[in-house]
Amino acid sequence: MAILRENGVTELAFVCLTHPHHDHYLGLQRILESYAGRVAEFWTFNIDSAHLGKFLQVQHSKNATTPTGQARYGELQAIFRTFRQMEKTGATRRLIGGYKLPPHGGVEIDCLSPLSQDINQYQMQLARPGAPDAYRANENLLSSVLSLRYGSSRIVLSSDAPTKAWPRMWKEATKRKEDFRAVAVKVSHHGSNHGFHEEVWKHILSDGETHAAISAGVGYGHPHPKVIESLHNMGASLHCTNFPEYCLRRRPADLSKFDGLPERSKLTLIMLDQSNNAPLQRCNGHIRFDLDGNGGCIVDHELDSFCPFHLPTGQYRSNQ
Repeated sequence: MAILRENGVTELAFVCLTHPHHDHYLGLQRILESYAGRVAEFWTFNIDSAHLGKFLQVQHSKNATTPTGQARYGELQAIFRTFRQMEKTGATRRLIGGYKLPPHGGVEIDCLSPLSQDINQYQMQLARPGAPDAYRANENLLSSVLSLRYGSSRIVLSSDAPTKAWPRMWKEATKRKEDFRAVAVKVSHHGSNHGFHEEVWKHILSDGETHAAISAGVGYGHPHPKVIESLHNMGASLHCTNFPEYCLRRRPADLSKFDGLPERSKLTLIMLDQSNNAPLQRCNGHIRFDLDGNGGCIVDHELDSFCPFHLPTGQYRSNQ
């Protein structure tokens, strides 16, 4: 909300709930209420009415055991109520891969995922007999992946799309003879190795000029070191919202002693120099991607901070 207000946003062309995980929907109802009557459309993940009842039962079962979980479920219910209210006026869309969304301000928007087979797989998992608390369906299969194109440049917002979804997206794009490259991409699933497919992502990265943003919190093992290493080796410019746990530092490192070592070995040694008492500091803070009038990518950081992959050998820079 603060970011919207700081930028003078008075109305929203759309809001998008990519999938039903609380780290993606908490706070959304507050935005919907604050902008009531000023949200043109509400886009959400795709689940058919026949499976919606079981879906809500499962969400309640997963969250009903703690006060925090109950609050999460309460917000999800409120979001669904708002969606149903807007649905009556035709201001909603359920997203599915291959769907072309209305352009906004010259920006073409396509939904790349979930494809129908992802949705069907999730709903089959959901429909298995058994108590809701025994539910094992992978909700990330519902994750909406959006492609925003302005001129010749493209930004991909990956949500939490799982690894298995990326070859399907690549196959469909190849069928449609679409260029899969992007100048900027939000890395799937907070940089988890469960949302990364190296062979497909080689087609996303644009000749070593792609900016890759990783939105991750501390305490979940995100981003995964192998994902960081792979993106770096592909030539991507990495931008992280915060230090992952293995990057927390207790003192500045003298990287000169690592001269001549490959980057992976260098990072491994740096990871060993950590402390549980180190303060949590965001690596780049808030990250914003914009496209200029020529389609060039502009990246704005709240903070510039330390990352071993961003530095020439032997140099160290920190905002600590």
